[in-house]
Amino acid sequence: MAGLTSSPGDRCFVDFVDFLESALRVEDGIFRMTRDRVVLHLADVDEKQAMEVVQRLLNRFQEEFPQLTEATFIARYAEIRPGQEEPTIKEFLPTLFVAKSMH
Repeated sequence: MAGLTSSPGDRCFVDFVDFLESALRVEDGIFRMTRDRVVLHLADVDEKQAMEVVQRLLNRFQEEFPQLTEATFIARYAEIRPGQEEPTIKEFLPTLFVAKSMH
């Protein structure tokens, strides 16, 4: 899982999220919590791989839309391993939107 947060009103971030929706695999998901806060569900990847996926997609976005200013956001990651008890939303969201960072 990845939590992406931008500054309020960051139009480039909104465009990046739209790009993510079309670029993610069928088994992945994106959940828009607010205009400047989203949760990505990246299936079958660990935390390191999730970071690489987000970076790769950001690079593709910037290559395809160079006229847009550079996307700036904070990305926080959390891994839910197979067999691990699923955390509740109340436990999980603070991990994605309060703890470690960055992009």
